[in-house]
Amino acid sequence: MDRQCRKCSVDLVVDSNWAISQHKCGNYICRTCKASTFKKALLNPEFKKKQYEMNHKYNLKKGYQNRVDDRYAYSAGIYGVYNNNELIYIGESGTPKNRQNLHFSKSGKLNGDVMKHKDRTSPISIALGIGELDRVNLTFKMLEFIDDTPIRKAREKCLIQRHKPVYNDLYV
Repeated sequence: MDRQCRKCSVDLVVDSNWAISQHKCGNYICRTCKASTFKKALLNPEFKKKQYEMNHKYNLKKGYQNRVDDRYAYSAGIYGVYNNNELIYIGESGTPKNRQNLHFSKSGKLNGDVMKHKDRTSPISIALGIGELDRVNLTFKMLEFIDDTPIRKAREKCLIQRHKPVYNDLYV
């Protein structure tokens, strides 16, 4: 293949300065030019806004409308998981985004491995794995924002006792 970078006109060599997968999508740009373009784009606030909008459209298309309130995705606090607008689980976390990923992954299996990994999985992910819940109907929402861990745990216990969610067997 006699291809040249469309920016700097250097000869493109597969696995040296260009990936063969780029040929399939018609992207004839060397790795150096691609990296410098990407770094410039990352510093541009308009690029970040465009990326966010593209991701949002993708999530809407996939059916993940209200998965998490993005403005507070990394603030510590107490969260709720809803199934068709019904509160089914209350939890607390210092990193709610990570906890959301844990809950929304299918950890439970139909072949009996659920009990083997039960201590490392959430009841929501087990229910997803065995088909009890459907991920499209689930919503992750922050209820309160509390940085102090002991206060957050006490408040979580209080909310669980008050609302008695179906998938919280702790403190009920």
